[in-house]
Amino acid sequence: MDTKHSTSNLPWIWVIETLATSTEIDTSLLIDLVKRTPEISDEMGRYARELVSLRVLETLSVQEISNANNDASVPGDKIELDRSVHCEDVLRHLLLGVSSDQKMDGPEVSKWDVQSFITKKRSCLPKCALQQLS
Repeated sequence: MDTKHSTSNLPWIWVIETLATSTEIDTSLLIDLVKRTPEISDEMGRYARELVSLRVLETLSVQEISNANNDASVPGDKIELDRSVHCEDVLRHLLLGVSSDQKMDGPEVSKWDVQSFITKKRSCLPKCALQQLS
């Protein structure tokens, strides 16, 4: 691992982690920030990517719930997601399954129990780096 590259990204990682844990920050703003920052693909940035992915999953889940009011699906029909899988991987899987017109409310998203996965993930996440310092 390139130590210089990793340490120069550290402030970005801390900012992204902190903003991703705040419910006051809109997900679209968070995504825009991530697009404008240096890539944080190393292991040091995994937690930041995990938090951003979790926020995007939460947004998808809210959209799914609002669309569920129009569906007649039974809650027990949803496929449970494994809590040990990273949010980043779940998000990638869901988005790859979404139709080519990029609708987030497509059938691929609605068949998974995303809300339950989010709740379980939130309950076991450690504090972000800046919160641990205080």
